[in-house]
Amino acid sequence: MAVIRVTRNHRLPRVDLRAQIESLADEIQEKLHARCRWDGDTAHFSRSGASGFIKLDDERIAIEITLGLALTPLKSRVERTVNERLDEILA
Repeated sequence: MAVIRVTRNHRLPRVDLRAQIESLADEIQEKLHARCRWDGDTAHFSRSGASGFIKLDDERIAIEITLGLALTPLKSRVERTVNERLDEILA
């Protein structure tokens, strides 16, 4: 099992950030073929062999993705994609 954890600070208004993070959640959902649901400012996603969340608050974005054994080889690619998208969002 592989766990990806990414935390970033931000200074964006939460409403603007939420729209951008929804786009990122959609990408994760599509690439991992996962289901995603929002609970407040936290997106939870899951599928067989993978699960995780994206949590927003006024100062921070926290992302955690757990990949099962079959998806572990994708860890570096998923982590790179998440970091690149966060770079774009927070630029």
